[in-house]
Amino acid sequence: MCGDEPMPGKVTCPQCLEKDRALTKKRLEAGLCGRCGDEALPGKATCGICRAKDNARTKRRSATNTSAYKKNLAAGVCVRCGDARMPGKTMCEQCLAKNSAWQKQYRATNPEYRKKQIAAGRKWFLGAYWPDDRLNAVDRYEAMLVERGGACWICKQPETERDGRLGVTRRLAVDADHTQNPPKVRGLLCRKHNQAIGLFRHDPALLLRALDYLAKPPILTMEPGCRVWPMADAARLAPIVTALIGGRPLLCLV
Repeated sequence: MCGDEPMPGKVTCPQCLEKDRALTKKRLEAGLCGRCGDEALPGKATCGICRAKDNARTKRRSATNTSAYKKNLAAGVCVRCGDARMPGKTMCEQCLAKNSAWQKQYRATNPEYRKKQIAAGRKWFLGAYWPDDRLNAVDRYEAMLVERGGACWICKQPETERDGRLGVTRRLAVDADHTQNPPKVRGLLCRKHNQAIGLFRHDPALLLRALDYLAKPPILTMEPGCRVWPMADAARLAPIVTALIGGRPLLCLV
C-alpha cells in the first residue's frame, strides 16, 4: 500500500495494517461493508458483491485443500494420527478417547458452551415441526407455551418430570400428527400424556373405547356366578373360552 517492507507473512506493513483495521471498524460501526464501504446486507458485515467474492474464494480453497485431515478421511484411516480407525468413526480408539476427555474438560470449564449446545439442538429439533419457518420455530413454541400458561393442554398442569442427565425439569413436549408431512402440530403436552397418545396410536376411536372402558368396567356388568380368570391363564384356556364349567360361563379378562 505504501511501498514499505511488509510484515513477515503479511502483504502490508504494520502502519498500513493498523490503518486498514481502523477503516474497517469505522465502516462496520456505520453499517457499511467492511471491505469496500458500500451498504452492507442486513445483519451482515459485507455487501452482496464482497460476500459473493468471499464465498467463491472459500470454494476455491476447499477444492485445492490438501490437508492431512482430508487425506486421511479419504483414505479411511484416523484423521488425526493415520492409524486404523474404529468402525463407524473417523478416529482410532486412542484419539477418540483423547477427544472425549478434552470435550468433557471443556464443558466443565465452560458452562455457557453446554447452554449453547442445548439451545442449538432445541432450535434444530423444533424446526422439524415448522420446516417453512425454522428461524421462528423457537418463538412459535414459546408463544404456544405462554398461551396456556406453561401447562399441559390435557391435564392443565405444568411439566414435573426431571431430566436426569441435565438435572432440570423437562419442557412440554410438542404433540403432532406424524402421519402428515410435515407433521401437523396439535399442541403442547406433558411427557406422560404425550406418550399416552402415542401408545393409543393417535386413534380417537381407540381413546373413546378406553373412555367407555373406564366409565363402564366390564367386571361390573358380569353375570352373577361368572368365573374370572387372570390374563396369564387366558392363553392356556383359549380353546375352551366358549365352554361351560360347572354350568357357569367362563370369562377371561384382558
